[in-house]
Amino acid sequence: MKYSLFIIFALFTSTLKAQSSLQFDKLFIDSEDKWVAFQIDKDSSYAYGFIYVDEVAGLTLNHEGNFKVSKIGNFTPKKLESTSIKVRLQPNNVRVAYVPESKFKELNISATPEWLKYYKTDTLSVKRLNN
Repeated sequence: MKYSLFIIFALFTSTLKAQSSLQFDKLFIDSEDKWVAFQIDKDSSYAYGFIYVDEVAGLTLNHEGNFKVSKIGNFTPKKLESTSIKVRLQPNNVRVAYVPESKFKELNISATPEWLKYYKTDTLSVKRLNN
């Protein structure tokens, strides 16, 4: 009896741990060059994307799609059918979670997107810091 109770408890806590791997405690301004997820929406999925600085637009989200978290903690992506959507981010108190590196393979993303190099041509200028 004790053994089966232990197994049930272990399964329950591992499921809780898998679900809580996303901590929504980061602001946009702290998330430059990070893969982020937004709070769960009405269809039980998380929107995700990459936040970077566009020299003209400022802090920008490259929205890649949505993903769901399975009961065992796997991320199942649903990429956008068209190209990604770019959204200029305004200062606010919306909290995002960093996507854990251990989940990059499941989402089919790399730590640094290939397209980011086109936005990293002038990383030291004062102009860039004023956006």
